[in-house]
Amino acid sequence: MLVLNCDKNKTEAMVLQTDCEFDFNPPQLQIDGKNIHFVEHTKVLGIYIDNKLSFKHHATEKLKHCKQVWNLIKRGTTRNRGLNTQSITYLLKTVVLTKLLYGSMIWLHNNLSIFDSFWNQVILKCSGSMFYPHREITDHDHV
Repeated sequence: MLVLNCDKNKTEAMVLQTDCEFDFNPPQLQIDGKNIHFVEHTKVLGIYIDNKLSFKHHATEKLKHCKQVWNLIKRGTTRNRGLNTQSITYLLKTVVLTKLLYGSMIWLHNNLSIFDSFWNQVILKCSGSMFYPHREITDHDHV
């Protein structure tokens, strides 16, 4: 006999939706008399799954986490002191990209645009371009 033990306080329910206009009122679910609440997104094996399977919430959470870690890495680096671009790139690959790419085959393809401005900042910093303004900017200052 199969016995399923679950924590009634952690159990959630989700109705997967399509783009169709359809009013659906899910039935009230209970386990041992405890009501199970319905959620729009939940975390399963480290990936936020939402009721439309768009993974936008997951991408937004990943972006927020990547920005926090990236800001810690670049905080101590300026033009004159700190890590060189090779070390920054190494940290980016080992700390940021490993977290970002977990499960990316499932969620990243529809959410790439969310990361555009973040990647632009990363590329500038890793290439060293952040410290050297464009030539047109410096030419106008000296005229």
